[in-house]
Amino acid sequence: MAIRTILVPTDFSTHSSAALDQAIELARALSARLVLLHSYWINLSMAAADFWTVPPDFMEQMRKAAILELEGLAKRALQAGATCETRVSADPTTAAILDLAEALPADLIVMGTHGHTGLRHVVLGSTAERVVRLARCPVLTVKDHKSAEIEQSAPASSR
Repeated sequence: MAIRTILVPTDFSTHSSAALDQAIELARALSARLVLLHSYWINLSMAAADFWTVPPDFMEQMRKAAILELEGLAKRALQAGATCETRVSADPTTAAILDLAEALPADLIVMGTHGHTGLRHVVLGSTAERVVRLARCPVLTVKDHKSAEIEQSAPASSR
């Protein structure tokens, strides 16, 4: 199987940054293109409860901020010698990743995982787990070991 297109979803976390580093190395070695994606979806029905006021241009501000962040990541990839483009989506994260993977089509998805287990996994869910389960192409998940070590060394009451 030739890998020509690598989709790299990002939430701008250290885990996503570690995944981007891995994706850049793969893209360079395989002469593949990177497509960076950020979903800025927010469930406004939950965020805009009776006591919240959401500015009318809130989602547009989120989109613009995401584009700026992605441009910085794309510049990093380009400086490292990888071909790169960016995409943003206002769709729910898992759907945005799976839909773009199909549309491109992506040959590989490389994404960060926070590695939550137990109650944190149940409460927060796992986008990476859902993508691994539902994607039609291979998925490589990457965990930033430095931040994982910090999280594991923190007292249980602070986690």
